[in-house]
Amino acid sequence: MDINKFTISQNQLIEDAIELIELNSSRCVIVINHSNKVVGVLSEGDILRAILKGVSIKSPIYNVMNPSYKYLFEKDENKIVELLKKGITLIPILNNQSELQDIVVYKDFISNKLLK
Repeated sequence: MDINKFTISQNQLIEDAIELIELNSSRCVIVINHSNKVVGVLSEGDILRAILKGVSIKSPIYNVMNPSYKYLFEKDENKIVELLKKGITLIPILNNQSELQDIVVYKDFISNKLLK
């Protein structure tokens, strides 16, 4: 999987995130810092709420990202299913240093299950 389609630097602009969300069709992106540590997520809803509050799409992502996000430390299928049932479409898989190791994408996970 191309993780770059789903990750964006916290210093990039909201408009960059909009373009990436359009590209990856997952309705959100994972926000990372310069050390590849996950620092939050940014969803379409977060962006819409920011725009309604008057935030410019030229603002940095870190101003509107959600620093409280769901993640897993390993690809535990039972836990993945639990998070997907809660409506989470993108699940970061982290190591113990909060560095991104992989991503579970809802549509890919479901497609793989249906093909088995």
